[in-house]
Amino acid sequence: AMLVPTGSLTRKNRTVLQGDDVLLPCDQRSNLARAVWLLNGSEVSGAGQDRLRVGVDGLLVTDTLPQHSGDYRCYGEERGLRTLLAAYSLTVL
Repeated sequence: AMLVPTGSLTRKNRTVLQGDDVLLPCDQRSNLARAVWLLNGSEVSGAGQDRLRVGVDGLLVTDTLPQHSGDYRCYGEERGLRTLLAAYSLTVL
């Protein structure tokens, strides 16, 4: 997919305690867009494995573990174009 430049999107920092749940919000601008999440550059399948679940309002990480720490990016994918909508740096303590 082609990446659409988004200008200056601020990466938000989130810190949670191990075992907590955290929702990383991501608003899709279009009903037709598919939410695509990347964790440290690898696409998250979102089917609920690794305690990561992609929902309509964002990415839910349940019962967090230290390996969930990292760089999360949410894209809206539509007609082969990916637009970066949200970016988070998650730290699990």
